[in-house]
Amino acid sequence: MRSVIGMDFGGTWIRAAWVTAAGVCGPVVRRPTGRERAPAAILADLTAVVGELAAAAPEPPTRLVAGVATAVADDGTFLFPGNFPTLDGFPLREQLAAATGLPVFFRNDADCLAAGEWWQGAGRGTRHFCALTVGTGLGLGLMLEGKLHRGAHGCAGEIWQTPLHGRCMEEEACGPFVEAKYARLAGHAVAGPELHGLAAAGDVMARQAYAALGRNLGLIAASLVNMLDPDRIAIGGSVAASWDFFMPALEQTLREHTLAAAATQVVPAVLGDRAAILGAAWLALTE
Repeated sequence: MRSVIGMDFGGTWIRAAWVTAAGVCGPVVRRPTGRERAPAAILADLTAVVGELAAAAPEPPTRLVAGVATAVADDGTFLFPGNFPTLDGFPLREQLAAATGLPVFFRNDADCLAAGEWWQGAGRGTRHFCALTVGTGLGLGLMLEGKLHRGAHGCAGEIWQTPLHGRCMEEEACGPFVEAKYARLAGHAVAGPELHGLAAAGDVMARQAYAALGRNLGLIAASLVNMLDPDRIAIGGSVAASWDFFMPALEQTLREHTLAAAATQVVPAVLGDRAAILGAAWLALTE
């Protein structure tokens, strides 16, 4: 029984677990990233996490794949290291491999989330699958013909800076967008969890803010349907908890901008924090 380590290395949290070839996932170990810390301190935490998991795994792990919150070149270079400012230019992959004794590979976190949901979650049984992650930002991963599609330069799915309504798509389809929309409607600011509560209680302006998000997500989903014709699109991330409030507008917009015969399903992601971990592990086991 081979085991590997799958990791979700984000700007806020490091999450990782050992995973077997059969898809059994061990307990998730978490550490705060501390994105402004010195590279040596981040490296020490990553090394400690790997050591803890290696000691608990059913067999010694054979490799580590980490999904990171940036586009990643084939050689493991972070192409847009804004989420990891202190790591810009630091040879993290080589240093982590030397410290752990494992082959180390980096992939984009949205790619890993898509692979995880395709393997064990909302995308099971599909040939063509897209996963959108909507939270503080916006990410997209593509599983086409059962393979992760990264494009010619590792940037497939980097839709965040694509224009939408004259701004970057990420600015029009994320949690801060809903908060800003509500603030313009109501005249005062409300944080995401409280805004969800207001919508649940029937607040009209909160519902309008989520509907605006749904229309924008519907335009993004329509583009994916018209270009790729996927079997299924899953939506994950923190904003997905407000599914009931944005989904009606998303579905209406999708119908308006796609062929009537389009049969793509739009569903919630189901694996939560384990999605990118499992996807990273799947890549470790198959690539």
